[in-house]
Amino acid sequence: MTELTVIGFYLDHWIFIDHWKSSLIILLLVTLINLLNVRFYGEFEFCLALIKVVAVVGMIIFGFFLIVTGIDGNQVGIHHLWAHGGFFPYGAMGVVLATCVVMFSFGGTELIGIAAGEVSNPPKTIPIAIRKVIWRIVIFYVGSISVIMMISPWNMIGEKGSPLLQSLRP
Repeated sequence: MTELTVIGFYLDHWIFIDHWKSSLIILLLVTLINLLNVRFYGEFEFCLALIKVVAVVGMIIFGFFLIVTGIDGNQVGIHHLWAHGGFFPYGAMGVVLATCVVMFSFGGTELIGIAAGEVSNPPKTIPIAIRKVIWRIVIFYVGSISVIMMISPWNMIGEKGSPLLQSLRP
């Protein structure tokens, strides 16, 4: 239900209807998709995942474009990574506490180990899958965090929504 509420907030930018109405429409749509056959559900899930990946990659590319060209004379760049207290403004304890939160982002990577029992050649395919996961973490997580921090210093990111969208907003 939380996700439905968030979707209602996102839809407010384009569709001006009550949150409960947009949440109900999305709930009915998701229920309908789940009631259809598995093949359609898989295709739909694939399309939604593709949209998400393309959006994140597009935001990273656009962020690098803003870093290279500048934003209306505002200071952007790699210096934001070291400014305002540097990498560890709250010391080692800050890193430990942040790591607890960050680890939830990596849920699902353990499926590589589960898949080892189902693939035809585990000694060959599992190391390849592990390397791909590592590169995906570097590109999507470290890349997006780096872009966010180079555009907007960490102490300027507020609680007004997605940090990636906030940093790309004029």
